[in-house]
Amino acid sequence: MKPTFYVNRLGAQDKVPTVDTYLTKEIFDDIICRLFGQLEDYEVKWKEDRIVGRLIKLETNNQFIYINLSQNGIIRGRDYQIQSIPTALSIFLNEQKYNRKKSSFYFYFMPFFGNNNTSYMQFFYRMLKTAGVTFLNADYGLPGVEILPFNTVRDIIRARNENRGANSSNQSTYITDEGEYYHIYGKTFGANQKETTLLCYAVSAVTDKPIKLFQIVDNGSTKLSDKDIESISNFEDSINKHNIEVLDDSYEFDNDDSDTVKDNLRNPKFVYNLLNKTGGEKRCALCGCKIDSVIQAAHIYEVNQIRKRNDLTFEQKLALATDIDNGIWLCENHHKLFDRRLIDFEEGHLIISNNLNDEDKIFVQEITTITEIEPQFINDRMLAFFDMRAGIPPRVVLS
Repeated sequence: MKPTFYVNRLGAQDKVPTVDTYLTKEIFDDIICRLFGQLEDYEVKWKEDRIVGRLIKLETNNQFIYINLSQNGIIRGRDYQIQSIPTALSIFLNEQKYNRKKSSFYFYFMPFFGNNNTSYMQFFYRMLKTAGVTFLNADYGLPGVEILPFNTVRDIIRARNENRGANSSNQSTYITDEGEYYHIYGKTFGANQKETTLLCYAVSAVTDKPIKLFQIVDNGSTKLSDKDIESISNFEDSINKHNIEVLDDSYEFDNDDSDTVKDNLRNPKFVYNLLNKTGGEKRCALCGCKIDSVIQAAHIYEVNQIRKRNDLTFEQKLALATDIDNGIWLCENHHKLFDRRLIDFEEGHLIISNNLNDEDKIFVQEITTITEIEPQFINDRMLAFFDMRAGIPPRVVLS
């Protein structure tokens, strides 16, 4: 058969130009030449439906080729050039196993003006490369730039945190190494849900270790769509791995041995919020240890105290238990000492309990190289949580 493009002609939204106004013969010709090494005769079949994920399809005798088009024209923000890719990739992953022919996926740079190689876009391109996406015309879209895939999850974490440091408003996803597992804390609001899905592909591609995805739902958002969850499973099938467990923020981190009640107060959103506060870094506030798997999110105003508050609704209890200022990062040793109230803080300064004997006090001093919470993390809300921990009226109202 003659190579045939199938294209939905209508724009994704009302008042958006129809696809045939910017998807010209010159671009179709270029795609054909890049795919087959020469210009071959082809046809285009337009359909009066809305385009989704800026995705077009090309059918030949022996294959289906999915081509995701970048945005065209002036680049207007960090997501503008790349926001449709995860949607298109999800469609491809969900359809390819039903296709009667071999299927492949490409990304194509449309004509554009502006900088399409910001630090965030570089991170995004590398995630795509890690997930196996082929750039059809990188020589045009990223001239002189070599797009390298990530080799390890640690590489992804490092790049994500560096990118986050360069853009303080970019606080969407976090990855932590919990020893036996990797944890992904992924926002599901707006475009973040697509980034979360793509991050699952990339992390799964470079590790055999189990992964837990915690969906952080807020701002009226919903969980990942069934199609996105299906695409994650289909991606795992395509690389012969099945290491992602998709969870939501009702998952219970219950490490309180004295209380086995399951009420969702030990919630992944608390960990996410603390990661958000510290820029994605897990580091013990008292010894500086940065080994993810031994650093824990410690509540200041403890969950078992919050549970006993009969004057609060469950929603109010949950708000206190997950509050961004109701926690600090502590290693396992310091966390246990803190929970047992053998160490505490006063106005951010370390206090060692007199319930310890002199020998034990010396041990605590030896393993504690930092004696005060870093000033940039202290505010009136945090101090109010310390007040509540001590059983005295908080200095500010906590709702």
